[in-house]
Amino acid sequence: MPSGAYEVTVRYFSCQTPDAPTFNMLNAAGSLTFASERSPAAVTFDALRLDDCHRSLTTRLWVGFGARMQDLTATVTYDQGQLYIYSITLTEQPIYRAARLLCFLVLFAAADAALLLLFAHVGERGAARRRALRLPLALAGITLLACLPLFSNYLYFGHDLEFHMQRIAAMAAELSYGQFPVRLTTTTLNGYGYASPLCYCELFLLLPALLYNLWLPLRTCYQVYLFAVTLATCLIAYFSFAKITASRRLGLLGALLYTLSAYRLTCVYTRAAVGEFTAMAFFPARAAGSVRHLHQRQAPLRGLAADGAGHGGHGAEPSALL
Repeated sequence: MPSGAYEVTVRYFSCQTPDAPTFNMLNAAGSLTFASERSPAAVTFDALRLDDCHRSLTTRLWVGFGARMQDLTATVTYDQGQLYIYSITLTEQPIYRAARLLCFLVLFAAADAALLLLFAHVGERGAARRRALRLPLALAGITLLACLPLFSNYLYFGHDLEFHMQRIAAMAAELSYGQFPVRLTTTTLNGYGYASPLCYCELFLLLPALLYNLWLPLRTCYQVYLFAVTLATCLIAYFSFAKITASRRLGLLGALLYTLSAYRLTCVYTRAAVGEFTAMAFFPARAAGSVRHLHQRQAPLRGLAADGAGHGGHGAEPSALL
């Protein structure tokens, strides 16, 4: 089996309590997992719980880049009751190959651009260009430092992580059905649906949802979103604090302290409060707008617009109070 993304379809029958069958999705006679003895790190999958309510379920499986799987094993873990597996079908998704190729092209282009800017010129011209790149490199370093926990093949547990991962997957499903903007997630709560977008705006979640529709792993989609928000936080903080203090150095110091602040990192990695840390990206711009208002006695339209973008795109109650 070559590397790539696969849709796994399982046809089965499950009844955990055959003496008093309820066919409730809370009951399950077993679960399905995948593994490889030779290349365990090359297999990534969404675990499948074989509940009593369904007769056919789908999940996703990824085989790592460069790996050719010869010993992929599907393991059915039996709990109790009746469990019959009729078929397990794997269907490769070519769109993942195109998405992976695009990612490699973007990474190589970014690396080539960085090398060109740093080393293409020598002498005084090259030195002047490298001095001009100190600020962008410093901002990039702050962003990478704040994102160190993301450079792994797993996610750290967060208080709200499961809920927000479910939001991304549900939004991706609705986009694939043609619903835009998403107002109701029909796959949530066993198909009963849930109007989460009416309470939690899904604007910024478009990025990870679209990536998930390109068949990137859900973990990777969430990591890309965290990196993008952290980068936006660092840039907005720098420009805002530099505007307030009229100093680039103080703006850089403000971006460093704000991006790496304990509360923001707690919201990102401990609480997994997506709405909170997304809205926090716009707080410095709001502060800059308020300072501009105090000095010029004018309505802080820029600050209000940035604040509205933060709360409208991903509202959170504590952020709104602040």
